[in-house]
Amino acid sequence: MSEMKFDSETLDRCLFIGVVYDLYQPLCFRDFEFGTAPSDVNYVLQVHHRANALNDTFKSLETIYQLLSLTNLPVETPLGNISRYNWVRSILDVMLGRVTSIRDCVFLLIESVYEVGLPPRQVSRKALIKSETILANSRLIKLIDAVAETGKNLREERDRLFHRGERRILGSLPEFYYAASAMEAFGSSGKHTGPNGEELDLEAEHKNVIAEIEGDFNQVVTLLSITLTEIFSNLYPMFKETFIGKMKAGDGISEVALGLIERAEHYNSKLSKK
Repeated sequence: MSEMKFDSETLDRCLFIGVVYDLYQPLCFRDFEFGTAPSDVNYVLQVHHRANALNDTFKSLETIYQLLSLTNLPVETPLGNISRYNWVRSILDVMLGRVTSIRDCVFLLIESVYEVGLPPRQVSRKALIKSETILANSRLIKLIDAVAETGKNLREERDRLFHRGERRILGSLPEFYYAASAMEAFGSSGKHTGPNGEELDLEAEHKNVIAEIEGDFNQVVTLLSITLTEIFSNLYPMFKETFIGKMKAGDGISEVALGLIERAEHYNSKLSKK
């Protein structure tokens, strides 16, 4: 149904993600635990944990595009058919939750890179911009504000849905769309006529419903992709400086770790010139 494209690997190409993943790989097979590992190792573990959660959540948005593109409706299951209406409602539930969680994942990642020292439940925009080290980075503060604003309409819709049970209206004839979807799910394949004799082209109405949701979603995802890429670029110097500083303060610079960083920077520089 849709011609929209989503590059789920966008964040993987960022230098920050590449370096964090490269440094984490030699550690993942060793018995390190949060809080008890050497300072430099613990830092990598913490940052990787947050970066990986954010990246996985971003990649999971691709599933939303796939669900929205399904045209073989209603969906058949061993427990009965899922109507077009209920299929769309389920997609919206997942979409609103995942988009909202990205903002929280970003704030938790920034907190870990800057080691603000906040418990996860206390991490928020207001709490982050009170940190002296973050206050010194005016560009990062603007990016934090950008993340807070991106998709705000969907987060507000999510709050209305999950806290007050208020759902968005679907289609130009919402009650008709609901009833016709239910009739189709029960096996009715004929024309769908309303109480006043009006006819509803269910497939056309469904396409309009999907197009509206997809338009809202794609606009937010596009902005998030651009903003997250810039945030990673902004976080990388602090991450690198902090990690190297922790190595120096501990057992000294690891040539292996330094080599991984230099290799990633070398390839990133070559790719940036293309």
